[in-house]
Amino acid sequence: MTTYTAIPNGDIDQDSPVTQPLLTLMRDNPIAITEGAAGAPRIFIGALERLSAGSTIKYRADAAFTTTSTSFVVVTNSPISFMQAGTVRVSLEHRRTTGGTGETRIRRTRGTVVTAVTTFSTTSGTFVAETADVSIQPGDILDVATRNTVGGGNTAEVQLLRYSCDPANFLWPVDRYGMIENNPTVT
Repeated sequence: MTTYTAIPNGDIDQDSPVTQPLLTLMRDNPIAITEGAAGAPRIFIGALERLSAGSTIKYRADAAFTTTSTSFVVVTNSPISFMQAGTVRVSLEHRRTTGGTGETRIRRTRGTVVTAVTTFSTTSGTFVAETADVSIQPGDILDVATRNTVGGGNTAEVQLLRYSCDPANFLWPVDRYGMIENNPTVT
């Protein structure tokens, strides 16, 4: 790890010469900051890149989730928390099987407040694709919940859940169930 050394003000005033030791500190200190060296200023979460909604899948949970509940039930594998701000594209397929209406909701938890970002409804027995761009802040949790409005053995089903961003974005969620993929390679 590179050592961080504070540069004294006297070394950078207008009358001070540019020296080899000063140039070495100017080269090494930014490296030490990014490595988290002792005594170095810390990088805050706000410095992470902002996410842009896009078509490159960064998180997926493919398995089908089925419920007969008339109350919204969180889809297994859907909740993740984010470290970055920006916009994430959420896509999924949903249906109801025999009767009633299948409702699927994208929800965002910020602090202790759960907000329904959007709700999709279908009376189709075949899967319907849905997409929404969701604004997030560091610490937000996104999840997907579904229900069948009439119950009585009628089901609602969700599958092929994806969180997508611009291909150049790194996605830094706190993973809960699914797999992170397609983050750019660090060189």
